[in-house]
Order: sequence, then C-alpha cells, then structure tokens
Amino acid sequence: MSAPAPPPNPNLVFPPPLEFIYQRLGNTDYPVEVYLPTSPSAVKSPVIPALIYFHGGGLVMGNRHINTWFPKWLAADALKAGMAVISPSYTFLSPHSGLDVLEDIKSCFSWISNSLNSELLTSGTRLQVDTSRLAVSGSSAGGWCAYMAGSSALPKPRAIISIYGMAGDLLSPMYLEPKTKPFFWLTPFMLNDEDFIPYLNTPSTTRLISTSLDSPRLDYYTWLQQKALFIDVLTGIPGLNAKLLSLPSYSRPSAIPDSVKAMFPNLNITSSFPPTFFIHGTDDEAVPIEESRTMLEACFQANIEGCKMLEVPGGNHDFDYEKESKDVEGLEEVLPWLIEKLK
Repeated sequence: MSAPAPPPNPNLVFPPPLEFIYQRLGNTDYPVEVYLPTSPSAVKSPVIPALIYFHGGGLVMGNRHINTWFPKWLAADALKAGMAVISPSYTFLSPHSGLDVLEDIKSCFSWISNSLNSELLTSGTRLQVDTSRLAVSGSSAGGWCAYMAGSSALPKPRAIISIYGMAGDLLSPMYLEPKTKPFFWLTPFMLNDEDFIPYLNTPSTTRLISTSLDSPRLDYYTWLQQKALFIDVLTGIPGLNAKLLSLPSYSRPSAIPDSVKAMFPNLNITSSFPPTFFIHGTDDEAVPIEESRTMLEACFQANIEGCKMLEVPGGNHDFDYEKESKDVEGLEEVLPWLIEKLK
C-alpha cells in the first residue's frame, strides 16, 4: 500500500478565481482566470498591478488552471504583494500556428486594457487593475508567449519573468536537427509516425485551448522535435525547417520570411523590449539552459537595463513546481525585482 499523499502546503492553496471570457473565435470561448489578493494588508490601494502568466505544454497542450503546471511560488508571492494574477487560455498548435497564438496574446492584453475592470466591477469586487503596471510571465512554452507579449502586446508589459522559457533560440540544433535516439526529458523515442500524422491533418475548424496534463499531445510535441518539424508547425510554413537547416548558420536569420520572423524571440529584441528576469535550471533536459542564455545576451546587445538571470544548480525542467520561493535559492530575489519594475 502506498503512503498517503502529504497534505497541501497551506501557503500554496489559492481561493477560487474569477473567470471571464476574453475573446470568442468561431464557437470557442477563451477563458481567463483572475486571482485577486485577499489579505487587506497586501492591498495598499484598490488599483493594483497585475502579473499575466502563460502556462507551458510545448504550445500543443496544457491548461490555465493554477493547480496544474503553474509556478505556485510566483502566484503566492505576487498575491501577497497585492498583485492580481491573470492566467489565460490560448490556441494550441495544429491545426493553427504561432501567428494565431500571437493574436490570442494581443487580444488578451487588449481585453485586460479595455474590459477587465468593468468585468471586475460587475463581479462585485472593489479592486481594479492598473493597466499601466502589467508584467508577464510564462514557464517553458509559456515563456515563448511571454516573449511574444513583450515584443508585440499592448499595453506593453513593464517586465517579463521567464521560467525555463522555450524557443529562446529556434535556430539551435534542439529545433533544427532531426533526432535518432531518445533526447527528451522522461520521454521514449517515438517510433510510429502514424500515431502523430493525424495531428498535422487536424481540420482547420478545430480550436483546442485546454487539455489534461496526461494528454497524448505531449508525445506529439516530442515527435515534432524528433522529426524537426516544430518550426514548420509553429510558423505554418511546411519545409521551412529543412530549408534553414540546409543553409550555413550565418545565413539562416535572413532566410526567415518576414511574415513569421516575429516567432523567433531572440531575433526581435530591441531597446524597447521589457527588462527580463530569466530563471533556468542548469540540468534542464526539456529546454536547454542555453536558450535563456541566448535571450539574455540578446537583451544585453540591445542595451536593455535591469535584466537578470538565475541559474539553479542541478535544476531540471519543472524544478519549481509545488515549491515556495524560499525553497529554492535565488527565487526570493524575483518578487523585489518585479515590484521595482512595477513602481
């Protein structure tokens, strides 16, 4: 008989969120969960800053709920500091592309700017969100979403917290090169292409925005990486990965079509990109730490002030789930940094 599960950490238990719809596309409603601080001592003013968080899942799966793949330490710290925490759903790849995800991100920020506060009033809370004091975060694939928000969303977030953010360098071997042996964290090599081809042929009318954490779509993401098809699916351009791989590395950035260049985060960092706090484990087997290091270097090259990076020794993917910030050395630096950026 297995031992009983330990009781939940009371510091990582959250009240039910408010839930709203930030957009409707076709017959699909896109929910967003809004968590509000409940401690009177945390709320110095009825107008509060907000942290928007995008969940992970390889851009092909996952969900917005705080009790799934969510850095609870970050939500707990933000709420204790008097911030709202906002967790939106977004469109998954196949049949749609990263351009659709980007439009979701922009739509969500627009809804926050134009509609959230009226929705909050209707819900009965006295709190309002200061839309001039927004920050954005994401874990893994959600890090890519956070980068997209930093470069394209309005109102522009004032800070980014990237937690082992994915796709910091889409021109690296991780994405460009086909794999011939097991390579992905806790995942066997995918041998049967027939199991995954149907995902590529999903009808365009399908919009998937939420899955369970045991969805077979996680294996689909691994298969895309195995076959070096992720860039094709992200951009919606079949054959782009093979074309880029055939070129010398110095020629690849200029070979990316302008219509999808926004999908490549480190190639789009300018001086207006928000200051970013990168958090990454040194032993990450799903998203190599070099992706965050590449983004940090691009930020330095663009003369963006206030960027930081926390490299967690021995940290693998998801090292921070079910942890408090005090449990991982360096995580307690994140909240003071964020507060300073949102002054």
